[in-house]
Amino acid sequence: MDQAWPVDATAAAAPAPLRAALVCNVRSGALSRLTDPVGAMEAAISAAGFHLTTVNHEGDLPRQWQQAIQSGATVVFAAGGDGTLRSLAALAIRDDTTLALLPGGTMNRVCSRLGITCDPVSSIALYHPGEERRLDVGLVNGEVFLFESLLGSPARLLRYREMQRGGGMLGWVPLVRMAWRKLRSFDLGRVRLSLASGERLRGSAAIITLPRPDQPSRLTVGVTADAGPWKRMRQALAWFRGRLASGPDTRVEQTHRLVVFSRRKLVRLSLDGEMQLMAPPVRFRIMPGALRILAPRP
Repeated sequence: MDQAWPVDATAAAAPAPLRAALVCNVRSGALSRLTDPVGAMEAAISAAGFHLTTVNHEGDLPRQWQQAIQSGATVVFAAGGDGTLRSLAALAIRDDTTLALLPGGTMNRVCSRLGITCDPVSSIALYHPGEERRLDVGLVNGEVFLFESLLGSPARLLRYREMQRGGGMLGWVPLVRMAWRKLRSFDLGRVRLSLASGERLRGSAAIITLPRPDQPSRLTVGVTADAGPWKRMRQALAWFRGRLASGPDTRVEQTHRLVVFSRRKLVRLSLDGEMQLMAPPVRFRIMPGALRILAPRP
C-alpha cells in the first residue's frame, strides 16, 4: 500500500510578482519609430517577471503617473527622452517610488550612464525584481535634473536643435547658419557663479554635470573662457558634440553646491537638454542618493 506523504504546511509560499506600471512618452525619438511601442514594452515587462498594472497612455505624464501609483505599482518603467525621465524622476522622488529607466529618446544620456544603450523594448530584459540602487540627483531652484545643466551662449541655441534632428548631414546647415548669426550679432552675456568654497568663476558658458553612479557625490563645474564670435561658435559646436566640458578653454572644478548670478531678469539654462528660464540667483545643489531605481544587469 502506497504511503501518502503529509504536506508541509510551514513551507514558504512563492513571493507574488512585483507590481509594475509603464509610463512613457510615445512621441519621443526612439519610441515614435516603433509600430506599437506600448504593446511591445508591456509584453516585455510581463515576460521579465513583473505583474503589469494598467495605465492609459493617451494621457500626459502626470496623469499616467497618477494612474500608475493608484494601481499599486511599486516599480514604474519610465520610457522617453532625457527630459521625460527628468520629469518622472521628480515625481518618483516625491512619491518615494522606484523607477526602471528605459532609453526612449534621441540622446538617452541618462540611460547611457547606466550602461543601457539598446532600444527600449530589449532593455527591459536587463531588469528583474529586487535589485535596487540609488542615484544622485541635481536640484536647481526646485527643479530636478539627472545628467547635466548648461548655461551661457550655447544654451541659447537649444531651441534650434530640432532643426537638425532627423535631417542627417543637411540638417546641420540651417542650424550652423542660425548659430553663427546669433553668436555674432549680439552679446550673449557672461556666466558668473560662486562655488561652495566662496571662489567666483566667470566665462561665456558653464556646464554643471552630475557624477556617474560609481563616483563621489559632487557636481562637476566646467566654465569656458570669455570668447569672441568665432570662439563662441566653436564652443557651441563642441557642445552639440558633447565635448564642451573637455575643451582646452574650460576650467573644471568640483563642488556640492553653487550659485549663478546675473544682471538679467531671467537666466536661460538647460536641464537634461530642455530649456528653462529662471530668476536669479540660480542655486544648484546635489542630493546624494535621492532617486531609487532598479539596477540593470550588466
